[in-house]
Amino acid sequence: MQRSKPRRLIFISGKKVETIDRTFYAMPCYLLKPKKYSIMGLIKTAIIGAAVYGVIKYVTKKDSSGKSIVDDLKDNAPKWVDEAKRIKDDFIAERRIYDEPI
Repeated sequence: MQRSKPRRLIFISGKKVETIDRTFYAMPCYLLKPKKYSIMGLIKTAIIGAAVYGVIKYVTKKDSSGKSIVDDLKDNAPKWVDEAKRIKDDFIAERRIYDEPI
């Protein structure tokens, strides 16, 4: 008696597809259809790309002292972290005062 291969059942966009020797994975219908590109999508992508380029150029531009905004952020970040920790500790201390039972 010859043994038959097991059949795998798959559902793609609501239709049952039977396969014998290959395994397919179900995908949503929008992945199976070719995407149509529009001119508005191209223009939008170009505008966003130009804006990102402008921001990067502005942030990395050196001023008269030879430092950029990124350099200032790197220098001041540890101070800001310490100040945020101090504010958090003050807030917790104030909450403890108000939360103590009388």
